[in-house]
Amino acid sequence: VSLMVESLERGTIEPGERRREYLRVIGQECRRLSSLVENLLDFSRIDRGRREYLFEPANLPALIVQTADAMRPYATRQRVNLVCQTSPAAADLTSVSVDRGALQQALVNLVDNAIKHAPAGSDVLMGLEVIGDRASESMPGPGRIRLFVTDHGPGIAADEQERIFEPFY
Repeated sequence: VSLMVESLERGTIEPGERRREYLRVIGQECRRLSSLVENLLDFSRIDRGRREYLFEPANLPALIVQTADAMRPYATRQRVNLVCQTSPAAADLTSVSVDRGALQQALVNLVDNAIKHAPAGSDVLMGLEVIGDRASESMPGPGRIRLFVTDHGPGIAADEQERIFEPFY
């Protein structure tokens, strides 16, 4: 980002497509860095037991599509095909009480990681499905909802899997 900004400031990048690409990348990287800082702040709040969640009705199929759309340029640059899939039963999940921001951040983190480690030319699949029936007539909606991200990357070494929930590991 610094080199791109310096090149733009010096005027060594002529107006046109290359300049627009530099600006697009700078904007995207600023958003990514801002997200990383927000993640660090969230980790700190969670660690101190101060993370507050705001549960409101959200359209989960739309959230999945919006997240996929936001991550697709990154997938394209990594030469990975990002596929978004929802089960027919999930189409009704238009008013589910969740913390939309926290859920979307978790999906972005998972998709980002999947794209980063997926082989070029492979698919990363993200989606939403309903599992089972509702627990009782008094409980509206589905029994369980599954959000998922799958890829064809190398996976996590068996001897490291127990440590993945340690902060910053």
